[in-house]
Amino acid sequence: MAMNTPTRRAAICAIAALPVALTAPAALAAVPASHLTDDAGPNSSANPRLRRAMALHTRAALECERFDVEVHSPASQAFAADLAAYPHEPEPTHEQVATTFVNWDEKEIRLSTNSVGSRASADRVVNDSTWADMGNENWRQAFRELHALHQRRDGVIAEQKARLAAYRSAARKRHQLAKLEARAGCLADRSVNLWRAVLATPSQGVADMAAKVAFIEKHDDETGGYEFAALAADVKRLAAGAMA
Repeated sequence: MAMNTPTRRAAICAIAALPVALTAPAALAAVPASHLTDDAGPNSSANPRLRRAMALHTRAALECERFDVEVHSPASQAFAADLAAYPHEPEPTHEQVATTFVNWDEKEIRLSTNSVGSRASADRVVNDSTWADMGNENWRQAFRELHALHQRRDGVIAEQKARLAAYRSAARKRHQLAKLEARAGCLADRSVNLWRAVLATPSQGVADMAAKVAFIEKHDDETGGYEFAALAADVKRLAAGAMA
């Protein structure tokens, strides 16, 4: 897609992601400390840039959670209630053919649409010329009838599914789910980006590292390699400075 024709979602995401830019050094310095919540703790000795980064993430995470609780989840629940209220259409009952035939062990057989194997054979009888001379006429007629019944039943089921799909699509539009999902995704992306900005902010000393560890313990239930790599980078940086 050309850059001069952005989609609506892209535009919304771009607007929602603007606060990420505040994690840049100059932008962080421009945000008054009094305007941000100090997530590192009121008595933290972490450097101001790191505290601001943490505060920006905390604000973004809270906004993301608030949007989910107050807007997105209620809309999703209303949509689910709409679907639950949709009148259930049971599949048409299976049918038997009128014509019967005698099989190899002298039993009279009446085919039904509930047999997967019989339906497959009926398709072969109707569509595969190599089956044209198989069996006697009653055998072939029975399978032709089964094919017609199966096609009719499949047609009814297809119509039922189409009606449900149309109802579902209308309900999604009524509850603006596409718009809300896009917004929720943008808020989540912003929160993640700001989280990464906190970890990427260079620690200036042990106090900064301690603040990062506390921040990770507070906000991350599943600490992984990304957090370890960020802290390891801090250790290497501080060690190199101490040895210089």
